[in-house]
Amino acid sequence: MLIIGLTGSIGSGKSLATNCFNSLGVPVQDSDAEVHQLLREHQELIAEIQARWPIAVEDNTVIRPKLGEIVFADRRELKRLERMIYPHLHKVHRSFLSQHCRLKTPLVVIDMPLLFETGFDQYMDVNVCVYADDDLRLQRVIRREHMSVEKFKERDAFQMPQEEKKKRADVVFHSGLDKGHMMRQVKALVLELQGQKGDKWGPLWRSNMKKE
Repeated sequence: MLIIGLTGSIGSGKSLATNCFNSLGVPVQDSDAEVHQLLREHQELIAEIQARWPIAVEDNTVIRPKLGEIVFADRRELKRLERMIYPHLHKVHRSFLSQHCRLKTPLVVIDMPLLFETGFDQYMDVNVCVYADDDLRLQRVIRREHMSVEKFKERDAFQMPQEEKKKRADVVFHSGLDKGHMMRQVKALVLELQGQKGDKWGPLWRSNMKKE
């Protein structure tokens, strides 16, 4: 099984790439969706968050906008939250990969916005970065509910610069053109990787990620 790590800055068009992988029959795990589920359901994690930021939890429910206001105002608090979340997310990824290993799935994708920032790139066989020009990213983001130019700049500043991500990636997809262009890029990569075996799924993944 070969593991692709997919990343990109906010508004880069990563969702378009994941849709293309899905349409080609490549399983994709959405790390953002998994984190949201952990914040809704994982009682140990909710208790940790409540102990650190009491105003971000009400009736045993994490209020994500409040939590976001706190952690995106202080990089140290964001790192603290990441250290709480990522060991649990690592277990979720392992479950996903174990399932597809049993199914003998040849190629899988883990979609993770902070792939490089958190060091998860070391667990992937191939790292792919999706990018778009800054103006286009801004246009995409401000269409979203609860987003603004200020919030875009704030969130973007907390991520690794696009150019650095592109340098660190094994493959770069450009999402500034039409959907057909993205599909051609994804399809070319899938064809290139057909028959190749990854070497990351093993003791590295099966070991527990410890909190610092």
